[in-house]
Amino acid sequence: MKPLPDSHLTDRQLVVAMVDKKDLPESQRSHLDRCSRCRQVLADAKAPLTRFGALARQHTPAPAHPVRIHAVKTGWLKRYGWRPGPASAMAAIALLVIIWASIVSQDPARLPVDNGLAVPADDTVFMAEVARLVDDPLPVQYRDLIGIDIADGDGDFMDFIVPPMTGDAPTTSRQHAKGVTPC
Repeated sequence: MKPLPDSHLTDRQLVVAMVDKKDLPESQRSHLDRCSRCRQVLADAKAPLTRFGALARQHTPAPAHPVRIHAVKTGWLKRYGWRPGPASAMAAIALLVIIWASIVSQDPARLPVDNGLAVPADDTVFMAEVARLVDDPLPVQYRDLIGIDIADGDGDFMDFIVPPMTGDAPTTSRQHAKGVTPC
């Protein structure tokens, strides 16, 4: 809003003049220099603030000892112009390269191979274990938990727990959302 040539400064313009007169446009500064009413309103607005500043200086105690602000100590990374993020990324990459190089440099013939598969020494021992599990699949230490002697029972309970496999096992087809289809 541009003031008319014969109008006085608004309250907002007076606040701007109170903070820094140089922030006013040239036309408003010249009006403030020429108009005694605007200068008086500005002086009346500044007076309580000036008194408050004088009272604050008067009643503020002197510091017990001089206040020193210590310089911020920088780490060795910042001293050399490195930022922590990229420096830690470079350190992680260097560590990975060192580990990879130590793995690649080893002779694969010297490395032990353990694929976790235990090869039975005799097929007859393995087939005997399978036949025992077919006849009695529940280990001895778990028979006390169920409270029924399965070996002497008629097998109905075990058929309930582990249904017998008959024919093809049914599976759910994800291609056809129609239900269960044989494999």
